Amino acid sequence: MAQFLKEEIKKKIKQSAIEVFTKRGYKGTSIKAIADNANVSVGNVYRYYKNKEELYEAVISGVYNGVQNLLTEDLEFQDYKNPFSNVEIGNYREKMYIPLNKFIELYKSEHDIFVMILNGEKNSHYEKTILKFIDILKEFFYKFRDGDSNKNNLSNIEISALTNAIVFGTIDLLNHLSDEEINLQLMEFITDLIEGYFYAKHAREERL
Repeated sequence: MAQFLKEEIKKKIKQSAIEVFTKRGYKGTSIKAIADNANVSVGNVYRYYKNKEELYEAVISGVYNGVQNLLTEDLEFQDYKNPFSNVEIGNYREKMYIPLNKFIELYKSEHDIFVMILNGEKNSHYEKTILKFIDILKEFFYKFRDGDSNKNNLSNIEISALTNAIVFGTIDLLNHLSDEEINLQLMEFITDLIEGYFYAKHAREERL
């Protein structure tokens, strides 16, 4: 019974932290505000979390790791049709469907935590979260490119531009669309952006 109560209090504190962090941001949030919102003592919060940053990390680490896994484990580059081949990328949309849908479901189920992450909260361990996601996507595209026999496809600068467009474009969509609209438009945005870029580049090369 005692262990159950501890877990309930810990869960209550985390939920309170989500509400306060989302409303006030990291800098504007205090342990006291979280405790007051949860109707627990400040000492109870410190019983489970060493400081505000540790509590913040506990709140968002699950979602952060989930997104990171989607960008690394779920996007198994060797299983996909290489979009850098400039020949056939029709299967790319189909292969992206599962990880993108997982991302959408994760986003909808943990909306408030995503807001915290996508805002790139300052003064915390996750200040550069967005840049980390961009770096992971860059590595994903580097592997595509380096596995292609045509070495004249995308430069590092082009990959950087494309990954920035994907990540910041996705953030903009998530901040402005309803859950229903996200289901329809996020897949189209990402796949159209990638496919359109490769087709346009291939067309330019064909004219040279």
